[in-house]
Amino acid sequence: LNLTSVSYITDSLQAAINQGQLTAQLDMPKNETGTIPTIALRFNLDDVQASMDTIAAHVVHPVGTASVRATHRNPNAQRLTASFSADEMQASMGEKTSVQTGAVSIEATTRYNKDGENIFFKWNPRLRFDLHDAVAQTPAIPVKVAVPQMKFSYSNRDFTIDTSRIVLGQSDFNLSGNVKNFGRWTQHKDTLVGVLNFTSSNTDVDELLTLLPKTEEDTASAPATQAESEQETADSTEAHPFLVPKTVNLTLNTRIANAHALNQDLKNLGGSLVVRDGTAYLDQMGFVCEAAKLQLSAIYKT
Repeated sequence: LNLTSVSYITDSLQAAINQGQLTAQLDMPKNETGTIPTIALRFNLDDVQASMDTIAAHVVHPVGTASVRATHRNPNAQRLTASFSADEMQASMGEKTSVQTGAVSIEATTRYNKDGENIFFKWNPRLRFDLHDAVAQTPAIPVKVAVPQMKFSYSNRDFTIDTSRIVLGQSDFNLSGNVKNFGRWTQHKDTLVGVLNFTSSNTDVDELLTLLPKTEEDTASAPATQAESEQETADSTEAHPFLVPKTVNLTLNTRIANAHALNQDLKNLGGSLVVRDGTAYLDQMGFVCEAAKLQLSAIYKT
């Protein structure tokens, strides 16, 4: 189906496609009546705009595919695939909430198994995600949230974060690394293993604290006496002890070049946090400020 200058208008919805092509395919099995048929859809559009009430969206050159077919090993099991990419996207809701991105691409594949032990093994998801130059504004956060790049891939065996850069006000963060065995870990059959790296050129802790939403607990009145305060702290500590999991082997390497906290400028914050077989290790965690240099290594075991 070839499209040129298509518009759809109702009282509340308006949509327009400049030009593009839609393709659909249906293959029915000839002999094996129990086999799942193949259904495939493809679209390649030049420009799409839509609006409904106060919601508006604009997508530049969206391209996508979707298909359902039988798996190679089991003709009665479903294999679903989907992909989507666009050169640019914009969306808004009212005057104060908006999202815009540069290039974005998503690829997903699943093999549905009704006998899977949990949602991860029922669907066996495989996902690739790549996003560039995203900016979001919302009344809930008084500053813009920018995502220069986010790229990761996921499967039940391997979760790899190539980069996930986020800029929030005066602070920037980047998380990368690899985690393995997530699926089998949810089945209690294997250990969660991985190394993650958290880096930042600048972190403004004071500004981040002002961005946190206020809850009723934050605005509630304090205990009347110091004794009541100490008793509440003791009760909370006893009711919620910190337990280090025994089936986790993770390392988090941190590196923050500059930070601002409690009106103090800190430099070279970082070190490693290692969780291994029920024990947490702090390896040379520290920072430098005008008054002191701090370096801490510690072991905590449940």
